[in-house]
Amino acid sequence: MANNERTGAGTGATDGVDPTAGFRVAAEQSVDQARKAFEDVLGMAQKAIGGMETNAATLQSNLQEMTRETLDYAGATAEAAFALVEQLSKAKDPGEAAAIQKAFVEAQMQRMGRQARVLGDGAIRTAQDLTKPFDR
Repeated sequence: MANNERTGAGTGATDGVDPTAGFRVAAEQSVDQARKAFEDVLGMAQKAIGGMETNAATLQSNLQEMTRETLDYAGATAEAAFALVEQLSKAKDPGEAAAIQKAFVEAQMQRMGRQARVLGDGAIRTAQDLTKPFDR
């Protein structure tokens, strides 16, 4: 019994020293760090989802605008073609028909150039808008 009294074994005495205190503090710090890391990752994921939602709405809006512009150009091209046929039907000679055809081709090239610029600008604007949520 004298041996047990010297070491404190079996008596529950620890002389005021908690041998697990260091482990407990380290475990609490690890849990806190893990929680913060998880919250950071969760926040980044939520931000990414918000960015994707914004991108989807922006893309949809820009595509609708580009579709309307394309339909406007298609309508203008069809009207120009009908006008060409009408003008050609009234041509008095092959020279006048050739001049009408030449004017039509020139107008179509200008129209196509404008359309390409407008649609190209729309594509660039869309690409820029899609990257905005990810800019820091």
